[in-house]
Amino acid sequence: MLQVDKQESESVTSILAGKLDGLAKLLDLDPYCRQGTFERKLRSINEDDIASIHIVCPISMEYETATCQSHAIHKYTWERDIFYVSLIRRVGQCNQALVVADQCPKCKTIYHADHEYSVYEGKELKLY
Repeated sequence: MLQVDKQESESVTSILAGKLDGLAKLLDLDPYCRQGTFERKLRSINEDDIASIHIVCPISMEYETATCQSHAIHKYTWERDIFYVSLIRRVGQCNQALVVADQCPKCKTIYHADHEYSVYEGKELKLY
């Protein structure tokens, strides 16, 4: 078993505490002013502010075929064309899920979450 010296452990703890304190101040989550006096009570956290964002997109970030050797796919959908859908999950429904498509920069195949479109390989549409 690895033994850690007490002084080294306290040093790591101090460094981590300093970083967390700096992050709290950066996020304006410190109720004390610079002089160390209590300034205000922190407001409660709104669950909607920290809710996750659901994005429906192709499952893979890269693909490989006989003609395209291991290429990363890039975002194809423009910001103005991104639309919202209702996503039904096991635990409930999310009404604001984003839907995006990706594209291979070499063969120009467009990948969606449920199908791909490629004129390059002679296969116009492939459904999943």
